[in-house]
Amino acid sequence: MAVDTVRVWIDDPNPIFRLGLACCLRRPRFALVGESAFFVPAPDLDLLDILVFDLGEQSLAWTLGYDQRRPLRLVGLSTGSGPEMELLSGRCTILVRSELTPDSFLDCLDSMTAAWRPPAPPPPVLPRRGRRRRRILR
Repeated sequence: MAVDTVRVWIDDPNPIFRLGLACCLRRPRFALVGESAFFVPAPDLDLLDILVFDLGEQSLAWTLGYDQRRPLRLVGLSTGSGPEMELLSGRCTILVRSELTPDSFLDCLDSMTAAWRPPAPPPPVLPRRGRRRRRILR
């Protein structure tokens, strides 16, 4: 997996819809790292960049222990009406199933990750040269 690859997990109770979303991710920039229904199996949120999940069922993302301090982006799939639309406004991006197309799904993920950059690798550990420097400075 390339360093700039965006890791996506899809949770949806409908296997056909889930397969369609997974097919959209067959692009060099995205990697489908897993899928589930009702969060079984549960995704490891620390290994994801984007979690796509169904809002209409019992599966709100924070039931997994979602912590807003994580760099995880949330995409909720909704039927287009219901209390989740107001409750989740500002906490995740909401896409309406009946309006969703492959292009609009990818446009959404692209816009969410446009400014995303993977964490910088730690600086290399340089060998210690303290004794030699002290001798040179004396």
